[in-house]
Amino acid sequence: MIDEAASRFDETDADIIRYSAQLTLSSGTVAAENIKRLKDVGLEDREIFDIVMVVSCFSFMNRLADGTGVTLQPDRYADALDMFGQEALDAHLRWSQWPVHPDDQDSDGESSCSSRHEAGE
Repeated sequence: MIDEAASRFDETDADIIRYSAQLTLSSGTVAAENIKRLKDVGLEDREIFDIVMVVSCFSFMNRLADGTGVTLQPDRYADALDMFGQEALDAHLRWSQWPVHPDDQDSDGESSCSSRHEAGE
C-alpha cells in the first residue's frame, strides 16, 4: 500500500513517503542507510530533521487523541469523508462508540472525559 501510494510521486517525494511510513509504523527499524537514501535523493540534514519532527508530532497527536477519546464532531463528518474516505470515517465512528474507561461514562452512557477534565478531576 505504501509503495503504491509512493509510486505516484517523483523519486524524492516517494522516498520521503516511504521513510515517513517506516518511521510511523516501525521506528525501531530506521537505520543509517535510510537517512543515506534521503541524502542520496538530495535532502539536507535540516529537511530530514523536519520530516522526523512532523511525523513525530502527528504520531504524538494521534496517540493523544486516541488515548483520551477525542472524537470527530458530526458537523465535520462531510469534511472527513472528503479528506479520508468512507472507510476511515466508518472506522473512526466504530472506535468512538467506546468510552476510554468505564468510570468516564455519565448516566446516559456517554463519555464524560471532557466534563471531568473541566471540573479539574
